[in-house]
Amino acid sequence: MDGNTLRASVSVKGVPADWAALPRETAALLVEFRAPDEAGQEAFEEAAAGVMRGLDLVVPAASVTNAFTRDAGTIAGYWKARKAFVTAVGGSRPSGTTLITEDFAVPPDRLADACEALLELQSRHGFDAAVAGHAAHGN
Repeated sequence: MDGNTLRASVSVKGVPADWAALPRETAALLVEFRAPDEAGQEAFEEAAAGVMRGLDLVVPAASVTNAFTRDAGTIAGYWKARKAFVTAVGGSRPSGTTLITEDFAVPPDRLADACEALLELQSRHGFDAAVAGHAAHGN
């Protein structure tokens, strides 16, 4: 989810209020690992942690930790925000404007390029863009 989507999500009950001040350039990934056992879960988390160590992550709000969690309440809150993003973004737009939703698929290694192109396209046509998406097993 991008900064616009995250900021709009504060209208969803349970989403941290400090997300309202997130910079436009903010992006967040909600990643869920499913494994048949604890060892598999730990292996997934360690592999992802290795990737994260190579990134220059920021903590733009006090409620953001960039840490994996297994806390059911925290997980439920993040998924609630993710599932409600269309309603949140649609509800936060100015009166008289149009909400455009589009679903598209790109190879995972082209996702950043596709999001940047989509934001530029929407901006060029006067839309205050918000981008959120999903992927499962690379789809």
